[in-house]
Amino acid sequence: MREGADRHKFTRMVLSITGNDPAMLISYKVYGSGRPILLIPGFASLAGSWGFQYRLLKRYFKVITVEIKGICETGQVKRDYDLSAVVDDLSEFLASSGVSKTALVGSSMGAMIALEFARKNPEKVSSLIAVSLPLSCSVAFSQIAEKVNSSTVDDFSFKEFMPLFFSPDFVKHDRFRIFAEFFVPNGSPFSKEVLFSQLCVIREWLESKRWVNGCQCPSLFIYGSEDQLVSKDEALRQIAHTFHQYEFKVIEGAGHAVHIEKHQEFNNIVCDFLTNHKK
Repeated sequence: MREGADRHKFTRMVLSITGNDPAMLISYKVYGSGRPILLIPGFASLAGSWGFQYRLLKRYFKVITVEIKGICETGQVKRDYDLSAVVDDLSEFLASSGVSKTALVGSSMGAMIALEFARKNPEKVSSLIAVSLPLSCSVAFSQIAEKVNSSTVDDFSFKEFMPLFFSPDFVKHDRFRIFAEFFVPNGSPFSKEVLFSQLCVIREWLESKRWVNGCQCPSLFIYGSEDQLVSKDEALRQIAHTFHQYEFKVIEGAGHAVHIEKHQEFNNIVCDFLTNHKK
């Protein structure tokens, strides 16, 4: 199922469903049909950040993209942001949608949520793909926290954070501008309140080492070689001590948002992994 290969064989009609339950912290969209895959975005990210993935995967799978409400100023969060609450909402949504088991793909903070979900609901997870999963607080993470805490403005634009999320080469060529225009329509600002809540959740998760218990399902960890937020070498050392059924991949030349910068290589790795872990 490599990208671009035998596409004419997959002609099934694509189904798109949008959901926005006001009682939940998440909203969602469903594309395609078949074996389910849940895509969870990371810190300061919208569901559209998975655009390069769901456009491909929906040809083969039932792809569910979720988004944390309130990330943009137009959203309204009904409850305080809490990682456990997000996990519970995901579980409730899957149950109500008749999805008994799914593959999970999460990036950065989304990988934290995916891992928490897999630990809490092992019977509902067929496999886990954790992208750029942080396992300790980095200097760059502290810089982001300081910027959010010290700013006098209520909202942040996309460009406030992106130089830390992409490799220097990607930023130098201003390619992230294309990403901003494609995935964040009209330059939507991010809510400072929600970003601060997300940063608190990330810090608490890292400091409490919630990841040390691992999970029971087959797991794939993907990192970019130029990640400025996470050390891939430290991640490999920690993961090797914690997980048993795991694969570890590093994509050369990519930053923290590896699934965007090197999306073709990333998609091939993901498709191969999902093909090899169908149960």
